[in-house]
Amino acid sequence: GRKRCIHVACPDLRSGSPDEGSASVRLRAAYLAVLRSFLASDAAELRVPPISGGIFAGRHKPRIPDSTFEAMLYAIDSLSEADQAALRMRSVLLCIYEASEYHAFAAAQAALCAGVELTLAIEGWSSLG
Repeated sequence: GRKRCIHVACPDLRSGSPDEGSASVRLRAAYLAVLRSFLASDAAELRVPPISGGIFAGRHKPRIPDSTFEAMLYAIDSLSEADQAALRMRSVLLCIYEASEYHAFAAAQAALCAGVELTLAIEGWSSLG
């Protein structure tokens, strides 16, 4: 099938040494923009890496797994009921490219996403093919 790409300018959490609250606001806005773009498309599946992960995380790197799911859940809650229903009919896959980070993201997902009515899965590098 046809592939699509949503480009997002990820917040650079290294610059200006944002506090945790400011970093959280930036991540929430980025994930909300991605979800809205996804919903405006006809794609059935979204594969997204952790926004502002890796080198862009700065001093926030240890909290990125939790911050990612917190921001995604906030973004989902910020959508209209109709958009949330449309999102439940699609898949959102968080793609973890660093094998060493996979377990931290899996633990964050288990702790923060229990009971979420959404296909929000973690996909490791080896399964991306």
